[in-house]
Amino acid sequence: MGNKWADFQIVNFQQNSQPLYVMATNDQKVISKPRGFAEGIDGYLYFLKCSLTENRKINLNN
Repeated sequence: MGNKWADFQIVNFQQNSQPLYVMATNDQKVISKPRGFAEGIDGYLYFLKCSLTENRKINLNN
């Protein structure tokens, strides 16, 4: 399974970071810049908040 997801990441995001966090809509539209692993809560929390903000914008427009 690892090789499958590594290939998917390289093809779709030009990254091979595991884990790679990607926020996407149900129709697979990426809503924020993918993020590889980094220690610390603040950066990940920022990533989540930005993703939620973008998701809300998309939902308001639909």
